[in-house]
Amino acid sequence: MANAGYCYFQAYKKGKNQEHLSKAREALARSVQLARDSNDLEAQSLGAFYLGELECDMERPAEALAALAPFDAELRATTRYIVRARYQQAQAHFMLNQPDALEKAEAEFRKVADKRDDVVLARFAYFMARSIRTRATELLKAPGDQLDAARALRGKSAQYAKSFFDSTPKESLRDSHYFWIGGVLFDGGMYAECAAVYGEVLQKSSRPAADGSEAATAAQGDFDRAELQRGFSLVLSGQHRDGLNLLRRVQNTV
Repeated sequence: MANAGYCYFQAYKKGKNQEHLSKAREALARSVQLARDSNDLEAQSLGAFYLGELECDMERPAEALAALAPFDAELRATTRYIVRARYQQAQAHFMLNQPDALEKAEAEFRKVADKRDDVVLARFAYFMARSIRTRATELLKAPGDQLDAARALRGKSAQYAKSFFDSTPKESLRDSHYFWIGGVLFDGGMYAECAAVYGEVLQKSSRPAADGSEAATAAQGDFDRAELQRGFSLVLSGQHRDGLNLLRRVQNTV
């Protein structure tokens, strides 16, 4: 029944037929109740996760948290959908945008931070890094002196970016991922980690050739910024000689 509800929701997303949405909610709620009555926790977790996902997609965070509440009760010990459920709960907290939204979202991540075998954990960490980094940027643009608060958020964002990097198979990472992660780590003050990440991508890359196109110019900018930030990161993490040598070489190249 949970799968039927999921299919109804996919049909709704494709055709925007409200009847399909109603049938999706009804089937998923029914599947959760039937599974609970029969003490089938795995089936219940599937239905509860699908229902929470539906409500998140519909931007109804309060309803999503209500649907996912069993993961803090009888479904706490289940494993198959637990990371996905915590991810959805964190998204819902950010959507609600209450004063404690970040604290609650981080609490959801901590509950599953050790489940590195679940591929969803990397997406969860990436979501946290981006969401927190966005908040830091907003603080910097806000009136008043918000620099210390923004720096603290950038530090948190860097920790999640590192978690994303550590949880993702290297063959799945594109150069753009390395450049983004390196930038987040640099802004968050994780200089040794930043130098290591940039070191990996720069070792297997070369400065793009100039051809006058916007894409080539942007690619050159990414590469030059990576070398520059790696040089500063090496210096700031205590590897002064290597860092200064790299910065001198960059100065002579750019």
